[in-house]
Amino acid sequence: SFGSDVSNTNYLLTDRLYGDTTKSFNYLNLFPKVNFTYNLSKQTSLNFYYAGNTVQPSFTQIQPLRQNANPLNVTIGNPNLQQGFDHKVTTRFNDYKVLSNRYFWGSVSFTYHERAISTEQTYINGVNTTRYINVDGNYSGWGYAGYGFKIKKLDLDIGLQLNGSLYHVNNR
Repeated sequence: SFGSDVSNTNYLLTDRLYGDTTKSFNYLNLFPKVNFTYNLSKQTSLNFYYAGNTVQPSFTQIQPLRQNANPLNVTIGNPNLQQGFDHKVTTRFNDYKVLSNRYFWGSVSFTYHERAISTEQTYINGVNTTRYINVDGNYSGWGYAGYGFKIKKLDLDIGLQLNGSLYHVNNR
């Protein structure tokens, strides 16, 4: 199966304090999806899934005002931020034998964050300034697997599971 959802997000920023200006931020949101399942047998299947989604900057991240409630830690919005896009791919495998009560399953997933919203930090004369920016190279992933079986003579179920994850986040 495949398909997509589409929506729109619009922010209107009005600055009456400095120049009485108005700026509009309009984002088209896409959510494509693909799902493919192949049944190797009645109890064995392989699944592939892709999902994408746009990630808009928040209103706080795009407003160009200095947030300086603490003069030593200043945050500045960035009206030039682009919306990001996340690509997520997941594969799954399942195998179950009913008569022997043996199972094996596993899944891995990887997400690449295109134009992710991050921060840029500068430290000058004792003042830490944070500004929102777009970065590439952020990703995350995880995987797990499990295997188990039953020892009928002892009426004992034995299983083993493995899990792992990784993350990589850029900022400046």
